Amino acid sequence: NRIERHIVNLCNSVDKNTLVFFTSYANMRTMRPYLERHIDKDLYWEESRNLRRTMENLTRFRNGRNGVFFSVMGGSVAEGIDFPGDELCFAIIVGIPFPPPTSEQKAMSAMFDQRYGQGKGWLYTSEVPAMRKMKQAIGRLIRTETDRGMAVILDSRASRYARQLDAKPTDDPAGDAARFFK
Repeated sequence: NRIERHIVNLCNSVDKNTLVFFTSYANMRTMRPYLERHIDKDLYWEESRNLRRTMENLTRFRNGRNGVFFSVMGGSVAEGIDFPGDELCFAIIVGIPFPPPTSEQKAMSAMFDQRYGQGKGWLYTSEVPAMRKMKQAIGRLIRTETDRGMAVILDSRASRYARQLDAKPTDDPAGDAARFFK
């Protein structure tokens, strides 16, 4: 619920097109009712297994200038769509998209640990893919040298990756966003 309130405060703090990235469709579905009740903007959703509907929602979002589009990291919107100019100015990343632990992932991690040293398995099978997804999501903001945007990562663990993501911790993300866009 605290994360939902942060998302609402961030979305309502700026008058710009905003893209909210979740780690999974399940996470997005769980928060959807609360977000729909409390965000005072036009809302658009990536629809799991319905590309046509997702693209229709995306077109409506891109044609406006003060909407919120909800998506997942690693999906088609997070990695394959450009948003030039004012089509997208603000990104909110909800969580770090570490891959779910599967027997295959655990086996690969163990193999990398054995081959390259303790901890390398986690690095290669979890950290690197998660950082790549987050950078892809953040990269939706800045596509040309004249684009201007801000991203907020809602996950306390993100401070571990501040250098890789060129990020700065804050105690007031909604206030920082409002000041950035004034």
